[in-house]
Amino acid sequence: MEGAMINRRTGLLKKTACAVCMAAMVLSLAACGKKSVEGKWSCQQNGAETTYEFNADGTGSMDIGEGIVMPITYSFDNGRLKISYTTLGTQNDIEYNAVIDKNTLTLTNDTASLTLDKQN
Repeated sequence: MEGAMINRRTGLLKKTACAVCMAAMVLSLAACGKKSVEGKWSCQQNGAETTYEFNADGTGSMDIGEGIVMPITYSFDNGRLKISYTTLGTQNDIEYNAVIDKNTLTLTNDTASLTLDKQN
């Protein structure tokens, strides 16, 4: 009787350890696949270079050339990038569908399509 109880506990312990290992593996693979917009991204837009810088804390900047740099806040979730900034006291919010492919960030919405390159 005692031997059967030990075998049952050992079997349960092995199953629990296996389940914990599987969960850790799934979580680590999910974390590896998550893409981020963090960093500097640039593109040519209307004959001028535009550079976005996205910080880890959801802040950043938008440099539209000629010394015009605006602070921004942003959120990036499920392929949607929302950028907020203020000009002349007016809050502006722009939402894009965002696709990251290696060092290229493609932003599209109803009125614009931008392809930005990651800067080092």
